[in-house]
Amino acid sequence: MRTDAINWFASSELCRSLQDGGKTPLTLLLTPIPFSNIPPAVLVILIALAYIEEDGLLLCLAFLFAVILISIASAAVWGTIFGALLISDI
Repeated sequence: MRTDAINWFASSELCRSLQDGGKTPLTLLLTPIPFSNIPPAVLVILIALAYIEEDGLLLCLAFLFAVILISIASAAVWGTIFGALLISDI
């Protein structure tokens, strides 16, 4: 019964909207820096695979890892900006 609920979520219209919104920040992480775009590319593939197979569990896990990856990238950008501001004050 639980798998039916998860699979129903994977095929719902709300989930399709979330997938489109979730893939956009991941594509912004696909910068042309060597070896930096492998994790976002794998997550985009996992989201697409979960969408095709209508597998809600894989979709939830892919979105969880996407949120983790985006927060790590955001922390790295924030640290770079904060470090540059500290250096400019010296």
